[in-house]
Amino acid sequence: MDRRICAATAALALSIATTSAARADTVVGPPTISGPNWPADYNGPVPGPFPTGTPIDLTLTPGTGVTPTKYRYQVNDGQILTVETRSGTANIQIVPTGRNGTLNVTAVSADGTDSRKVSEKFIGISEPPAANQDIDGDGKPDLVTIGDTPGLPSGLWLASGTSGGRIRVPAKDIGTLGAGFNSPPDPADFNGGQVVVGNYFGDGFQDFIVYFTSGLQTGNAVLLSGSGDGSTLNPTAGNQQDLRDLLADYNGDNPLEFANAYDSMNSDGSGDDLISISGDATNGYYLNYYECRSIGVTFAPQFRISTNTPDGTPDWQNWRMTTTRVPSGTAMYLWKPSTGDLYLWEGVTTHDNGDTTGTITYTQYKIAESWNTGATFSTFQAADFATNGAPGLWTVTPAGVATAYTVSDLSTTPNIHAGAPQTLSPAN
Repeated sequence: MDRRICAATAALALSIATTSAARADTVVGPPTISGPNWPADYNGPVPGPFPTGTPIDLTLTPGTGVTPTKYRYQVNDGQILTVETRSGTANIQIVPTGRNGTLNVTAVSADGTDSRKVSEKFIGISEPPAANQDIDGDGKPDLVTIGDTPGLPSGLWLASGTSGGRIRVPAKDIGTLGAGFNSPPDPADFNGGQVVVGNYFGDGFQDFIVYFTSGLQTGNAVLLSGSGDGSTLNPTAGNQQDLRDLLADYNGDNPLEFANAYDSMNSDGSGDDLISISGDATNGYYLNYYECRSIGVTFAPQFRISTNTPDGTPDWQNWRMTTTRVPSGTAMYLWKPSTGDLYLWEGVTTHDNGDTTGTITYTQYKIAESWNTGATFSTFQAADFATNGAPGLWTVTPAGVATAYTVSDLSTTPNIHAGAPQTLSPAN
């Protein structure tokens, strides 16, 4: 063989070996995350739970290979932060904002080489519990409505509340991943549903029960855990629970609609209770009470309440119902669209008679006559956004127009005042 070819071959081999060694010397191994209640085993228990809003102290240590000079880290989709190291080690603080979080960390060497990104999930708990109907964690109640209407595409839409019932628009779809019925995820899962917010899983966050009176899911309800920070819901195992057939009553009737009953029977259960309008033409129409006896599960109706509607008749099928929690307890608005009669029941308390029947007590106020007579609302939601001691109301039309109503002068002659309408659709 030509000596020149041999020399060139040897030089090339030496160059490749030298380059390979240099590359090996610059490899940065993925870091390790450690801290109180943060297991070192990536395949072990999920870290947490950590109280939302409380900083978590963590230590980042280098993996194999080159010692990093800094780390880049990010929580969920938040700002990417950088921290310098001491001999490859650094301390950071992160703050959980909701029920589910992800911490992403990348080690960086002096020459700018990145390690493989480490992503670890962790869980939060709301301490103290989130404010009633506060979905995004800012302490104020929020408006929630279901799409597939002329004004909103399919999905579960959140409009964050501000002051006096005003909301931030456009609304955002937190139901883009669906309700867990279909694969791939489909926001049309929510089409035709009724949604009621409450602390159903019992860990302080505001969750969602979506109930269907028609379509393929008729009689079914699905429980979805809230994120705690207003982010997209994740309807996967542990965050979603099917309540199929659990709402049928002793006559086999599914609810016509339902509302959060909070703890109206003073049982101090693990999560919020439910109250529904149920019945049929043969057995009549009435209220049903459902006690939440264990975390994330609402069992069959505890008892039937055969009290009359506010106008003294048993025609519950002609009324709409919505509730909220105020300092005096559970407050319930009842509206009869055909006449526009609007009533408020405050201090709602229920009692189980022990024989599948029960009673309900309340203080009744007639708020208005001819209020939105004949209107069709896709959402009729009570919320404690007012500052005058009386709960407020949100309505949403099928066109996606939201209006906040404040109520005053309960002790004399009640008045109801409509705020300026707001359009929810992101397309307008």
